[in-house]
Amino acid sequence: MNKKLIYGGIIVGLLLAGAIVFIVNSQQTRQLNALEDKFPGWTQISGKLMSFRARFPNEPTYATQDLPVPDSEVILKQELYTTEDNGSVYTISAMVYPSDIQGDEAENLRTALNGMVQAARGATLVSQEMHSTPTGKNYLEFTIKKEDHFFKGRLFVSTRTLVQAFVEYSEQSFDNDAYAYFVGSLDIE
Repeated sequence: MNKKLIYGGIIVGLLLAGAIVFIVNSQQTRQLNALEDKFPGWTQISGKLMSFRARFPNEPTYATQDLPVPDSEVILKQELYTTEDNGSVYTISAMVYPSDIQGDEAENLRTALNGMVQAARGATLVSQEMHSTPTGKNYLEFTIKKEDHFFKGRLFVSTRTLVQAFVEYSEQSFDNDAYAYFVGSLDIE
């Protein structure tokens, strides 16, 4: 009898968890659809080194570079898309590694975020929180502050890639809807 109750409880728990995930993902999809109507003129881009799509407020500049890893023979390939709109700078950086990224996904995301904070000398990490997209991709959402500017965005890591999508802004120029549409439009294939 106890086993039936335990198994029944497990099944009910799984069903509730599934329903919650479905509701949250449906809300995220509805929010993105509503924002699409608000920002109809945004430009869709597709990654050249990595397979992804995203929308920018206007046509971004594109750059690519090889990044040697210090004290090793490893070279990372990076593509960078950047544009400015209404006082905010929108950026997507995709780095492709020559071999699989080892380790725990959440730990790799935190390590990448710490690297971003250290690279912006004098910056402080304001917030970080793990989430997942409606398609099930995990990401780390963050806010970094450096003097009177903020960097708010998302980090994604997969087998051989690290993707950073963020907006640099001052408190006066931040548009939460534009931010949500920008990072929500990122579709990593």
